[in-house]
Amino acid sequence: MVEYLQNISVSEQAPIKEVMTAAGVLSFLGELPADTVLFFDIDDTLITPVSKTFRCPPSNQLIDEIKAHRELYEDYSTIISSWRLQRRVMLLDSSWPSMLRELKKKFTVYGLTKIDTGPCGPIASSEAWRSEELKGLGLEFSKAPLLIASPFAAKEENGPAFHEGIIFTGKGSKKEALERFFPEPRFSTLVMVDDRLEHLNAVKLFCEEHEICFVGMLFKGLTLLTERPDPLVAAFQKEHLLHSFEWLEDEEALKRMEAQFTLDPRLKEETVEVVDLALSKVLLMNNALFPWAVLVPKRWGAKEIIDLSPEDQGRLMQEISALSHAMVRCFHPYKINVAALGNVVSQLHIHIIARDPTDLAWPNPVFGGSKQPYSSEALEKTRGGLRKAIESA
Repeated sequence: MVEYLQNISVSEQAPIKEVMTAAGVLSFLGELPADTVLFFDIDDTLITPVSKTFRCPPSNQLIDEIKAHRELYEDYSTIISSWRLQRRVMLLDSSWPSMLRELKKKFTVYGLTKIDTGPCGPIASSEAWRSEELKGLGLEFSKAPLLIASPFAAKEENGPAFHEGIIFTGKGSKKEALERFFPEPRFSTLVMVDDRLEHLNAVKLFCEEHEICFVGMLFKGLTLLTERPDPLVAAFQKEHLLHSFEWLEDEEALKRMEAQFTLDPRLKEETVEVVDLALSKVLLMNNALFPWAVLVPKRWGAKEIIDLSPEDQGRLMQEISALSHAMVRCFHPYKINVAALGNVVSQLHIHIIARDPTDLAWPNPVFGGSKQPYSSEALEKTRGGLRKAIESA
């Protein structure tokens, strides 16, 4: 690992480089001066939440949006502390712990994180909580504040703080935190690894003002996690966190969503249930004039197909195809009509209708037309036939 540090020399104020992995960071370090100080951002650089909700916009801004509008939430501290204490996190690169250990043998290595300081709900110290969380993942920094001009922050509410080798910005910026702790820097080179360009530019400005060589790396490791968020799961997670002060990981959120799923009363009134598929309920419209099925994805809050995750969108297309084939086997229509309207009932549902030139509405749409309920016997026979056609596929 040290071999990387001897391969590349660092030019003064080199341009910010994009890196994807811990090895990529090492490849840009080169032969640095002995008095170099390295700073690593924490969130979405070293660690990230396990939940897919935080993989990409807009759902990855869930917590940032709550923080940005904290005045709207009477229980803000309880909401944020619940999130912090209950969420699961993981390393963005499994080699971060070993890399930090090696770097600390040669340089001073600090964390630099944009996070509030002090108490937060049941968390007595945000600094101590974060340090212990990182230790649990094998991430530790240079603890001795040898280069820190003032190792303890001024006793201001949510001010910058230094704890266990990590500088916490509090309500200020990363540049302001560096200015607080390094009013007269005693190092010639500063390396900063961060996933946000605005933070890198702020630190670069600090270096320019103090005539320090700056080496900046924009860490893009999060883009290597290709699983996409489920927008409905993200919306449910946020709603549940705000009202129940409980963070649900993706699988648990999905289970709760399915448990809380209910049919719109108007659909329930006009249909009978046929069978449950992996994603959707299959309903039969109680209208003997047209063989008419309805597919309803069991996803809390879904109004549009685009509300579903990419996986669920694909699954819905498969179920539309399967139900269409079942309708053909059961009713032998001339044409299958497939439609997703939702102007009256906003809950996402797909109409699959068997049409024939002899039906009363042909060739016009059936919506808003004549209705004739099945007799009890005919309803059970039609429902049973459709269920058999679906299950025999």
